[in-house]
Order: sequence, then structure tokens, then C-alpha cells
Amino acid sequence: MKEDTSSYYQHQLDIYCFLLTKNGYKTASYAYLVYYYPKPVAENGQVDFEIEPKKLETDITRAEKLFKDAVECLKGPELKHHSDSACKFCNWALKHLENKIMDIQKIKIKGDYKLADIVHDIEKGILRIPQFQREFVWDKPRVIKLLESIYLEYPIGSFFFWDAPRKYYDFYRDIAELGLPKPDKYEKIVFILDGQQRLTSLYVTVKGLTLYGRDYKKICFDLDEKVFVDRTPDNQRFVSVSDLLSNERYAVYDNLTVERKKSFNECFQRFNNYPFSAIDVRDKELDEVCDIFERINQGGQKLNLFDLISASTWTPDFDLRVAVKAENERLKTKGFGEIDNEVYLQTLSLIAKGSCTRPVQLQLRAEDVTKYWQETIESISLAIDYLRSNLGVVNSVFIPYRSMIALVAYLFYKVKGRSLNHEQSELLAQWFWQTTFSERYSASILTLMTEDRKLMDKIITGNANIKYFFELDIDSLIQIRMYRKSAIKNGVLCLLAKRNPRHFKNNMPLPLKDGYYSDFNSSEKHHIFPKSIVQRSYPMIMVHSLPNFCFIPAELNKEISNKKPSRYFEEYEKLNPDFSDTLKTHLIKYDDSIRQDDYLSFLASRAAMILEEITRATGSKIGRVVADNVNKALDDTERKLRDFIDKKLLAKDANYWKKCMPSDIVGVVRQRVNEYLSKDPSKTMSDFGSRELLDFMDIMDYSKIILFNWDVFGSTFRSKAETEKRFLNLKEFRNAVKHGRGEIVPFIQKEGEAALEWLSIILKEVEKKPTVKSVTLAESEEETIKRVKSEFVKQAVKLIPAWIEKEFPDNKLYIKRGKAGSHRSIMHNGKLILFYYFANNWVYGELQMTTPDELKLLQTKLSKPESILDRKGRYGQVRFHMMNENDLKLVQEIIRRRVAE
Repeated sequence: MKEDTSSYYQHQLDIYCFLLTKNGYKTASYAYLVYYYPKPVAENGQVDFEIEPKKLETDITRAEKLFKDAVECLKGPELKHHSDSACKFCNWALKHLENKIMDIQKIKIKGDYKLADIVHDIEKGILRIPQFQREFVWDKPRVIKLLESIYLEYPIGSFFFWDAPRKYYDFYRDIAELGLPKPDKYEKIVFILDGQQRLTSLYVTVKGLTLYGRDYKKICFDLDEKVFVDRTPDNQRFVSVSDLLSNERYAVYDNLTVERKKSFNECFQRFNNYPFSAIDVRDKELDEVCDIFERINQGGQKLNLFDLISASTWTPDFDLRVAVKAENERLKTKGFGEIDNEVYLQTLSLIAKGSCTRPVQLQLRAEDVTKYWQETIESISLAIDYLRSNLGVVNSVFIPYRSMIALVAYLFYKVKGRSLNHEQSELLAQWFWQTTFSERYSASILTLMTEDRKLMDKIITGNANIKYFFELDIDSLIQIRMYRKSAIKNGVLCLLAKRNPRHFKNNMPLPLKDGYYSDFNSSEKHHIFPKSIVQRSYPMIMVHSLPNFCFIPAELNKEISNKKPSRYFEEYEKLNPDFSDTLKTHLIKYDDSIRQDDYLSFLASRAAMILEEITRATGSKIGRVVADNVNKALDDTERKLRDFIDKKLLAKDANYWKKCMPSDIVGVVRQRVNEYLSKDPSKTMSDFGSRELLDFMDIMDYSKIILFNWDVFGSTFRSKAETEKRFLNLKEFRNAVKHGRGEIVPFIQKEGEAALEWLSIILKEVEKKPTVKSVTLAESEEETIKRVKSEFVKQAVKLIPAWIEKEFPDNKLYIKRGKAGSHRSIMHNGKLILFYYFANNWVYGELQMTTPDELKLLQTKLSKPESILDRKGRYGQVRFHMMNENDLKLVQEIIRRRVAE
């Protein structure tokens, strides 16, 4: 035996002693290694051995270090195998690992998780319980409901566990209140990401702990009524749940009556056997875990982003939850009220990362919070002060979108001197009002916020172009209810607050920072037409229409609660010499709708005034046409509309008056033309081309044509209902303007102006988009032949130029190629005779300065005379289709005669 052989077993003996010690067995600091040496074999086959024991010193600390080194190795990066393929161990290991990896489940569902397992795993620190924003354990009434559900064997939902990678170790927080052991950094990390309140509530109840002044040992089971109650246990009828479920429960059990023992046992068995469900996820990053949770809980709420980040960024020196709570307390003392936790995160992320999408927020680390927190809260404070002073956001509940605060805060963080100049203020106001009334943040808010962060940078330089299109009208404002969440509703409240509304009776400014004015949903507050008056004639929901809202102080609400507006307006007009000015601050017009208590007319009148204020605030062009020249605006828009209709229908069919017009419109136009001709005998019907005939139509005729040819106009106007509505509003407005009916009813004016702006925007967009025809590149003859479908058209591509070259070698007649598509022009001495191009199935021709004889020839001999369209214009243009070689010969003959003359 070699002398050094025993050293090979040193680690093994150290580990044996270490394991025995950890399992509660006492060991000495040495061990024996026993050697067996065989002696020569006897004749009968018996083998005797010589035995030699060898004493070795052991060290369990050395063994513990080996274990920890092994754990670190296993949790570290994968070791590279030897490049030498002859290494049998590496080859075996690689093959073994490949098979094992296929067997590892990335997600595991435990369907039979017992209460004893839960208590054990929490007590031993296997399950980590982060202390999130809200209290991590429920109050006793909620705990009792949870216990009742378990006792009745109702489902209580699954728990969601995450076996996290080592880099998320700091995600864990030590919770001294539960008295749990400090985690060993070598132990695996399992976080409770959903169900932590249920689990901790069960734990403190089973252990009988006292937290936040609440003694959970006093949650008892009533053995007679079989219900859970909050009271001092007497160990007779009322037994503490912690005693009932403890290992010493028989000390209580033995002193019970037979019936109560039965109830005791039944309760214990139900809790002991209740199958808790848990979802265990491993090998996932934080964002993946969040996504898994949301997919599992499609019908429930998502993981609270603030909870996750506040836990992951926690340090002994800074607690994000505590900091946010302190800041919100400060905002409450200032009269603004709390803002959502998410706003602080969004602001912090915009400042630190330049974006606030969910993945970016999840990248926030403790050092980011420490570095930028002070600037974050200072910027938010500046933003809130600005919003209150300049944009009517007097209270946090007024803000149209809570995330607006974060973007304004980012702007103040970036701007020099932390104050805005006039141009920046104007641009910020445009963004605020247009974002509100376009309802821009109704979806994909975090993505849009990141886009608007770039806009804020442009606002600083004064280069921002803000235009978010929106459609608002009187009816849509009337339909908004005060008790429903709505950015438009909140935007209107801000507009009203920005006007510094005054008291009806004394013209004193109203203290809108008072919380009283933030209660919009009360059925007794802030109604111009009181509830008691409206509900006599209309459904209750009509009371809460947005235009019926007004900032009215408490004592005035009581005073007018049962009075008709006609009555109390008359009274206050006498008491308040500045009553008309007071009403202007509320955007109220004292007209016949109030004098006659006409509720619907009042809603329309007030909505019109609100719409006008929205127009002014957003910088929209709606309504400005009146100030310039409404007659000119109407005429220009109608002219552009007629040009557009003519252009689109000609592209559809050259003879569109016969095929694309509703018959009733054709009849009406014919009648109007005849009436015109009766006054001007110098003209005939043939003097009017397709475009000129459109001039004899009314506004609603255009609407009918558009709807009748929706296949042509649908992509431009998009909604049939909207098109009908807008044209009807425009008609009423046009009639009122053109026929001089005195003062236009406010809602007709507002609806008409909105319709005119709507149509102007559509026509402007059409003008911006050149037709396909104008942007199509010129085709070569080979490209045209390849594109067209008719054999005649393919031949005509070569036949026409060959014919001209053969018959007119002097170049008096020649072909001029167009700049787009297959456009061609046959020229004679520099003048156009025939314009043509190659369609898929025919050759399109347009003869210039057509004589009556030439027209008659085309009408009698052309194979498709219905394709002929006489434009009856000053240039004598006649359009037609050449379908075959005979049609081409006919046109050639007309051209020959022209040249011969």
C-alpha cells in the first residue's frame, strides 16, 4: 500500500462528518479509514483479509466550502468541454446533459400544495416575500373570508412562484415583521409574484403572530356554529386557528366535548387536505415572467409595475414606496391631491432612460432611482404648478390623462432655467388640448408617451408641429355623461376652470382648489338645470349631460336645487350687476332656452359655446372661416368638390352621366339646365360638358352622387353615415348664410363650420395625393405590349407609329411621347390632333377640335359608339374607345382628311 493513499479519501471523510453534523449527530474531529488486504486463498477457496485501520483528522468547514464551491460552479457559466474528442468523460457528459436538458420543465403546475408545505417553505425562507407597496398581509376581516373559502372547499386562485436567476437576488427584501431567517446567498431564490397577500395572511394566522397592532391569534373557529370569528379564544367553543392547526393541538382537543371534537377534527382535516395550486416558473427573465403571468390571468389585472420596480430598486437607504407616499402627502397638503404611483415611474424613466415603455421601466435599477429621484420630484412639482396655473388642472382628478404630468415634468427637466418662454408655452398648450380632445392616449399610451417625449424636445427648440385630428360636434358633447371617465369631459372641466369661474350671486371667484368641486358624480351638485327639474320630463341620465355641468358652490346648490333656471337666473341678474360677465366665465349664454326652461335647446346652446372654446384652445381652423369670408369659403369648397367628383367619375367611366348618376339627379339637372337656357337663347344643351353640368347641383346632390358611387369615393370619405351627416349640416349652414336669415342659430353655425372644415380637410388631402396617372413612369413599347391584354392593343402599339412613318415621311405629322404611362399625342404642324393611350383592352382616343361630320362618322361607324363622350367644350374634345383594327382605320381616315385640308 502506498503511504499517500489515505489522502485520496480526505474530502470524502470531511463530507461524511459535515453531513452527520448538519443532521443533528455529534462527530469528533477525526475519522477512521479501514484497509482490507487479502491473504493467500486457502485450498478450500476461503479468502482471509488482514485489517488495518488508519486515523485521519477531519474538518467540516473544509467540507462546507467544497459544497459552496460546487453550488457556485453549477450556477455559474457552463464549462467548455475539451477540444480533444478522445476525452471520454466530456463526450459522455455532453450526451448526458443534452438528454437531461430536454427533460427539464420550464413551467410546472403544482396541484396538490398543502398548507403544511406553505408554512414550512415560508418559515424556512424557501419562499421569499417581498414587501410591496400595499400591506403584505390582509386585515382580519379579509383573512376570515379567506379561511371560510378554504373551509368551504372553494377555490382561492393559484399562486405564482418564480425560481429566479442569481442576478435578481436583490429583488428580495428581508421582512423583519415575520421573523424569518436570513437567506443564505447559496440557496435558490423563489419569489412569490402573485398570491403573496393570501400566503402571508395564512402564515401569520397559522403562526398566531401580531402585526400592525392586529393579533391574528384571535382569529378563532366557532366549533358550534362552524364559522370563523375575531375574538379572544376560550379553548372550549372558540379555538384559535393557530392552535387548531399546530402540532400541540391535542392539548386543546382533549378538553373538548364529543361534538366539538368532531367539529375540531373536521376543520383540521379540511385545512390539512386542502389542495392549494401553484405555478412554478424557472429559467425566465423578469419581463418574461411578467408576460407569463399576464397570459395566465387574461381576465384579471396585470402585475403591478410599480410593485415590481419598487421591490427591485429597494435599498436600505431608499424605499421608492415610502418616497412616493411622502411626496403624495405633500401634494395633498398643497390641495392638488395624490397622483398615481405610475406617474412617478414614468417621469423617472423618461428622465433616466428617455423612454417609459414597460420593458424600459423594468430596466430601472437602484442607482437610477438614487441619481434621478430628486430631479424627478422637482420636475413633477414644477409641472403640476404649471398645469394648475395655466391649463386649468386645479386638482389631480381634473387631468385628462394622468401620464400628461410625466411628459410636462420631462419638459421642465430638460428646459433651461426650469421655466417656459412664450413660444414653448403656446406649443405645450396646443399639445395638451389636442392630445385631450383627440383622445390620443386612449390606447398604447406608453408607446405614444415615448413618441411625445421627442416632441417635448422639439417644443424646447420651438420646432414642434402639433396636429392631432379630432372630430367633435354638439351631439357628441351632449352625449358625454359626468359620471363616466372621459378625457374630453376632463378637458372641458379644465377649460371651464381656466376661465376662473365666478359666483352667480356676487361675482366672487370660486375656490376651485376646494375638494368640493372635485366631486363631479354627485346627483345633487353642479347642475344648471337641477335634477328635480330635468327628471320631470327626461330620463335620469340626461341630468348628467356634460353641458349641464357648472361649478356651483355648496350653498348655491342647496338654494337652486328645486328652482327652474328661468327663475333663479332672473333673481341673480337683479342681485349681481355683473351677472352677464359672471355667465361668460362659465360659458353660459342667457338666452330663450333658459328663459323658457327648454332643456334640450339649452344643452345645444351650451355645447356650441363649449365647442367654440375647444376650437380656440386647440388652435383648430374650425369656425375661422366666418371671420374671414364665409361666402368665399363655401364657394371655393363647392368648386373643389365638383372638380373632384368630375375627375373621379371620368376615371371610372368616360360617359359617367349616363352610367354613374342617380336617375333623379339627372332629371333635376336637365330641368335646371332647361330653365337656364330659356333665359339665354344663345346656348344649347350641347354647350355643357360633364363638368359644367355639375354646377347645376345642390349640396345634397353631391352627397347622393358620392354614396351612389361608393366604390369610387369610399376610400376618401370612409363613412357613409358621417358623409350624410356632414353634408346635411353643411346644407343647413349654407342656406342660412346664402339666404341671409339674420343671426344663425349657434348649433347650426357650429355644426356647419365643422362640416365645412371636415370637407376642406378631405379635399386638401386629395390635392396632396397626386393620382396614380400623374406619377406613373413613361412606358417603353415593350413594357406596354407586355402589360396590355388585347391582341389588337398589342398590335396597335406598333401599327400606329408605323402608319405615320409610312404615310407622312415629311414629319408634318408625328407622334409626341407623354411623360407618363403609354400616353401619346399625334401632332400636326405643332398642333394636337389626337391624344391616345393604350388601356388593357382598348386604345383610348381623344380627338381635338372635332367637327359635326367627324362626330357623326364616329357615332355611325365606331364599333362601340356608347364609349363616345362629347365634352362640348371650346376645344371640341370627343373621347372614345378603339376596340379593333376597323376602329383604328376609321380614326386614321379622319386624320388623313385633316392633314389633306
